[in-house]
Amino acid sequence: MKNGGLQMSRNDSNNDLPMSVLSRSQSKYLMTNMPLSELIHLSEQEWLDMYRKWKPMSTLDIDAEIGVTAALGIISFILSVSNPVSAAAVGIASILVPILWPTPAASPDPDIVWKSMIKNVENLIDEKIAQLHYDLAFAKLNGLKAGMVEFNQAIENLNQNPSSSGLKEAVRTKYRSLDSLFTYSMPQFAVNTAEIQLLPVYVEAATLHLLHKRTGFNFGKSWDLDPIEVESLYNDLIRLTGTYTDHCIRWYNRGLENLNPSTNTINYKPANMRDCNKYPWVKYDQSEWYYVNPSPNMCTTALSENSCKESMNVYNTEATPRWYGYRASQGEYQGLENWNSYNAFRRNLTTLVLDIIAVWPTFDPKLYKYGIKAELTRKLYSDICGTTYRSDPSQNSVNAIESKIVSPPSFFEWLDQIDFHTIVRDQGPNVGDFTSGELLTGVQQTVRRTLANPSLKPLEGKAGEQPTKIVRLTPNTFDITEVSTKQWFEPREIVLKRAGTNILTVGTITDERPYWSSLDRGLIYPKVKIYDQTQKNNQIPKTADPNKPQSEWDYSHRLSWFWYYPIREDAPMTYPNDKQIGAMACVWTHMSVDPTNSIAPDKITQIPAVKGNGMYFGGEIIKGLDNTGGDLVKLYSTSDRNQLQVDLKIPARMNNISGYQIRIRYASKQSGDIYLELERSVNSQWRLSTIPPTYSGNNLTSNSFGYHDALVIASQENAHPATLRIRNNDSPSLNTEIIIDKIEFIPIEGSLEEYEAKQKLEKAREVVNILFDSGANFEKA
Repeated sequence: MKNGGLQMSRNDSNNDLPMSVLSRSQSKYLMTNMPLSELIHLSEQEWLDMYRKWKPMSTLDIDAEIGVTAALGIISFILSVSNPVSAAAVGIASILVPILWPTPAASPDPDIVWKSMIKNVENLIDEKIAQLHYDLAFAKLNGLKAGMVEFNQAIENLNQNPSSSGLKEAVRTKYRSLDSLFTYSMPQFAVNTAEIQLLPVYVEAATLHLLHKRTGFNFGKSWDLDPIEVESLYNDLIRLTGTYTDHCIRWYNRGLENLNPSTNTINYKPANMRDCNKYPWVKYDQSEWYYVNPSPNMCTTALSENSCKESMNVYNTEATPRWYGYRASQGEYQGLENWNSYNAFRRNLTTLVLDIIAVWPTFDPKLYKYGIKAELTRKLYSDICGTTYRSDPSQNSVNAIESKIVSPPSFFEWLDQIDFHTIVRDQGPNVGDFTSGELLTGVQQTVRRTLANPSLKPLEGKAGEQPTKIVRLTPNTFDITEVSTKQWFEPREIVLKRAGTNILTVGTITDERPYWSSLDRGLIYPKVKIYDQTQKNNQIPKTADPNKPQSEWDYSHRLSWFWYYPIREDAPMTYPNDKQIGAMACVWTHMSVDPTNSIAPDKITQIPAVKGNGMYFGGEIIKGLDNTGGDLVKLYSTSDRNQLQVDLKIPARMNNISGYQIRIRYASKQSGDIYLELERSVNSQWRLSTIPPTYSGNNLTSNSFGYHDALVIASQENAHPATLRIRNNDSPSLNTEIIIDKIEFIPIEGSLEEYEAKQKLEKAREVVNILFDSGANFEKA
């Protein structure tokens, strides 16, 4: 994948600037000068007429990857945002808006990011959105942009004279109008028949709406909003977070199901194996052709009904085999490319949608009063390069390939080292169309859990005859950020790169046959004519950053696993006995993951439970939900002291931060006891407490999670390592389960004694309120 052609100016955004930068640099792109209060009263036809009159008639081809880059930039900022409460009212939005609507210096089309997001999904599902829905969506988006300009201008005016009652009234009016415009516009991003194509638009618009709600709650008091209205904004924020999350999860899964023939038996569209532009490795079949120059396979970008319904699992042979056999590329690749299409939707929609909704819970201003340091531990899988084809038809389905490549839930692991095993086979002339050169026969990898000792994994494939090629990795210092491949059936040339620099090349292509690919007999041209045409760069796009030029954008993901799959035993013109590579894929993890579990001194630090390095009694790792950003840890009731272990680093005491409240984000059907112990060289601490149930029923959903303040720890003069142990302390006979998503460390300002006294007072007040409400209800009854 390549990085899209979106440029952003260093001066386009600043976390401390009001969003009036939008009004100065982008105002000429606003589709209307109509006041915000009037936009919400427009009819659908008036929206359409206004947009179609205004929209730029760009002839630029839309790069479908620009939207992914923008989404990665947005999630990168949210994961590490500074203090949202004390910042300017529109501080975070002032970062997001220049990414979503680039300035004229960045793109001649201000809607390029939104268009790219839609095109990306259209390409993934091979279905275009209706023009009517497309135009209405952009009309509403640009109406929202106009409304945000008006609101933020009102904020800037108030900042110049904070005590002005008239300016406060203007802010309240603009705020309410913009909130109504969001409410009015959101259904257009979920319109019938276009829910999947518009899903990235929906999630970004929902993010802006939720941030707008949070802005009202955080700053409404200073605008003289009624306290009841301020509290209602908070209630709206919580309700809408659930509503928007449910919509995104529902339509993401609908799209994924449509791309799997086992769940879509009526309208399933297989990958078009006659599209040689998209799949250049299917242009030629492989055979002992001698001196015959074969015609390439029929190539067309239109999906052929007949070719799609041919069996993809038949092992093809020539009527009169010349030497070693025959391989039909379109047949061998069909099942694999079906899976690649399925996985591409999952990969792209994870970055465009699921990563965003995973951080929405941190928008809660009552739970997250500080900035956050958060992480995404989910994995992204690249396309499979090569062929996973097997002569057994059952092994070539989407589900069969999925079971081979996707690893089960596990603790988060870092890739420390890759050992590549190779052989050299030089067949020389006149031996038929046989594979020749350096061939990869095995891979062995060393991984480690966070702050744990390395673990050597079993060799996949077979040990080679040549000296082992070794790549050693160090997170944030020496990561692999790109892997380039060339293939014709099997991958033959694999290049590992860091930041565009070649680190290691494995495999050479010295085949002298087929002769039809040579200009002159004896000259090696299969590489040029066939393999070089199939080069693919496997990487996840960089993160868009409006504070940097594109050349300085950060890489978003690092390589965490190299998936190796040997060639099938009956593959002709290969070396199956040597376990020659048949297919490979890259598994990527997000750069936000901290290799040291370091606690930020002045932010709320979230450590996913799967960043632990040991589970010793009564627990397992389970698959995460679509909005958790990674897998989860399930703890069964046990009496053992050491159940889940998480090693971490605690910073030295800073300014007025006296310690940290450890809070867990968890789900449980029953009330139960949870034990936390922080072990360190000085002043270890522990606490046993009771958690209430958070959900009922059998299914874990996005609404099943709650929070529990589990332990208060004191800061120390010096930074130091520590080990956190967590245990479900109920009796094993009770069969209780606690599912832990994240462990949070919340800075405590002032003395710990004052904090704990305040916490006790708050809990007592909650008990009184509950009793009062119960009594009032009893009186009514």
